[in-house]
Amino acid sequence: MAQTTTGRATFTAIPDGSITASGEKYDRNELTAAHATLPFGTKLKVHNNDNGKEITVKINDRTQNPANLLELTYMAAYQLNMLGKTYSDISVQVMDNGNGIKNAVPFVSQQSTPEFKDEYLMQFSTEGFYTLEGIPISPKGYGVQVSASTNKEYTLEKAVEYHKMMFRDLIIQVSWVNQQKIYRLFIGAYLQPKEAVPLQKFFNQNKIGAHIKAYEAFDY
Repeated sequence: MAQTTTGRATFTAIPDGSITASGEKYDRNELTAAHATLPFGTKLKVHNNDNGKEITVKINDRTQNPANLLELTYMAAYQLNMLGKTYSDISVQVMDNGNGIKNAVPFVSQQSTPEFKDEYLMQFSTEGFYTLEGIPISPKGYGVQVSASTNKEYTLEKAVEYHKMMFRDLIIQVSWVNQQKIYRLFIGAYLQPKEAVPLQKFFNQNKIGAHIKAYEAFDY
């Protein structure tokens, strides 16, 4: 059964024809939406918890306020009967993981929340980038660093916390600094730094130091 996540949605009134983060043109009459990190092309079933209305939308943009689970087009908001409201409470389920519209950076993280047992903790032993399951990867583009610690368990706990908030593309980086092993937690895999700015602002506004960094800047 697909995992259900709850949050708030709002209607985004940007000009028709504006270029979204995926490279597609914004069309107010299409059933599309913005999300902070889900891959472009992801299809979500959206349920309005206030009135029971339900639709399916495609992710083709990034939220301007990551506190919003989704930012919807006019048509999506209309079909959910949420026009005239600042926010509506919604539940969403991932129906399709996306097809990598245009040059979107491939999605590298998992859909289910891992349980970090002893075998997981053994995976992050050498320098490099890893998925939450401890699988070595080579991410491209830019990510938002939201944590850096010498404590592996703390880093993994933060990763699970963010995953439960429906942040995806969670990446753990292991490196040595001044003879200490550092565990960094990144969110996102963006083609351009500007795509990561809303996510960075969200964390900074919540008093969490966040920094945009290029994955290719780390040489392993």
